[in-house]
Amino acid sequence: KIVWELSRHQHFVVLAQAYRLTGRREFLRALERQWLHWIGANPYQRGIHWASALEVGFRALAWIWALHLCGAELPRAPIVDALGRHGCYLEHNLSFYFSPNTHLLGEAVALHAIGAVLANEKRAARWRDLGAGVVRAQLERQVRPDGGHFEQSTYYHLYALDFFLLHYLLAGRPAAMRPALERMA
Repeated sequence: KIVWELSRHQHFVVLAQAYRLTGRREFLRALERQWLHWIGANPYQRGIHWASALEVGFRALAWIWALHLCGAELPRAPIVDALGRHGCYLEHNLSFYFSPNTHLLGEAVALHAIGAVLANEKRAARWRDLGAGVVRAQLERQVRPDGGHFEQSTYYHLYALDFFLLHYLLAGRPAAMRPALERMA
């Protein structure tokens, strides 16, 4: 778990924010160095960092935020290529059979986000459609009519609401999602 936490790369977002807010290039250099090192040290589908689709999804979302904040300043080709591999992995490893609830939701949101960010990638439309379809199905499955999350846990309720809201924004604010999100909020 400790190894997985580190490879979620949530600190990439902090480094990207620090660079955007201060203009200090050492933050950008640290981000680039760590990112490229991780890509080189963790070949696609080999090792512990490719064992959990949810962990792949968390990492992909952190990468997307870091790219959003300072992508023009980074060597995009290796990063975008690696992000595309994350999309391929998620497409074929969604948790339909193991923990098909909060894990599946996080993975589907990440898959849709990758498809949205890598719009020119040949698989992007499939990733967006598959991710969005799973998110819509999970909204119906996981959210009760009163807006409560079916696991009856405040942690999972907030987790699910965060993911549904991120998807809602990335998907262009689909009107069909709004009533359930308002009840959840």
